[in-house]
Amino acid sequence: MGIRKEYNGFLYDEMQGVALVSSTLLAMDKKQKPFTRRPCIATFKISGFDCALVSVYLKATGLENEDIGRLQAEIDNIPNLIEAIRTALPGKEQFL
Repeated sequence: MGIRKEYNGFLYDEMQGVALVSSTLLAMDKKQKPFTRRPCIATFKISGFDCALVSVYLKATGLENEDIGRLQAEIDNIPNLIEAIRTALPGKEQFL
């Protein structure tokens, strides 16, 4: 089987007043590999409002739930993800 590439990002419409400010893959502890894929974080300016979006890929459970333990481990790592976001975006205190 050949090498497959996956892409992570956001679709947006500049004609609607949405401007991309920056985007990157979120730096997290590589030794632990808390998520199957590194979360993607992007900051936008939307009609003068600054916001950040994060896309997180969680491991699928598999056809017979063989990967459900890995999925649960990723869910359990969400608090660490929030801390990594706070580190990447200092001064931002409000999260939805």
